[in-house]
Amino acid sequence: MTMETTQPLICCVDDEAVNLKIIASLLTKRGYRVETATNGLEALEVIVATKPALILLDILMPELDGYEVCARLQKNPELSYIPVIFVTALADAEDKAKAFALGAADYLTKPIRKEKLLKAVSTHLATRMRWEEIRSVQEAKVSIPPPALIVSDFLRFKTFLEKKLVLSVEQTKIDTTLTPDKLYTHAGQLRLTEA
Repeated sequence: MTMETTQPLICCVDDEAVNLKIIASLLTKRGYRVETATNGLEALEVIVATKPALILLDILMPELDGYEVCARLQKNPELSYIPVIFVTALADAEDKAKAFALGAADYLTKPIRKEKLLKAVSTHLATRMRWEEIRSVQEAKVSIPPPALIVSDFLRFKTFLEKKLVLSVEQTKIDTTLTPDKLYTHAGQLRLTEA
């Protein structure tokens, strides 16, 4: 496998060719693979076809704006997990709130500072990788009941507990009649106190 195919793919969406060129160049110099789109409809086609690791999305675009693109991605279970970073000239609090309400992972305003963009990309790619690891572990798990408590372990635990706690004779009798599954639920009734 070549290094190129192992690097994350980022989809950059902006109707300004200059912005696309600058961002794509910055990302490819850092080793990322880049796909671009110049409007919302084209963006959805590229995203569906390539399933990128991250999306950099402008808001003000022809065909579909960035808000609508993000909303459609969130409705698709195969695409909703892809982090979306809005990269836009809109700086009002309302615009940011709307972006986050639609599922954005981050919101950067233009003009873009190189360091800020690269940090956001790195952070959200790392977060996505952790979520993928968790998801793959969950999918791989087979529903196995927890291992049964071995009686000898439970008896050792009760002996340990009796040594650590000050128990009256009555409490010790109650304690010896408890089964493992009831020990903790009845601990309050025993009024156990630490020595």
